Amino acid sequence: MLNKLGIERIDLMKIDIEGYVFKAFPGMVESLKKTKWLIVELWKQDSPLIHVLKRLGFRPIDYYNANFLFYIQHYK
Repeated sequence: MLNKLGIERIDLMKIDIEGYVFKAFPGMVESLKKTKWLIVELWKQDSPLIHVLKRLGFRPIDYYNANFLFYIQHYK
């Protein structure tokens, strides 16, 4: 949908899909590459995603309960 609308950059994305982040993640990668700030709800079963986000260039900034704030430095 973002490509169809011509959206090339996302300043802030919030993902809260009630424990389905791990399942939905493969379809989000291209959108995440366009994202500067990310707020995502991650539970224990989703913890491997933190490493994947780091490989994409995201750095964890802070968290509260299960909500994590990430920032990417090489924002396009």
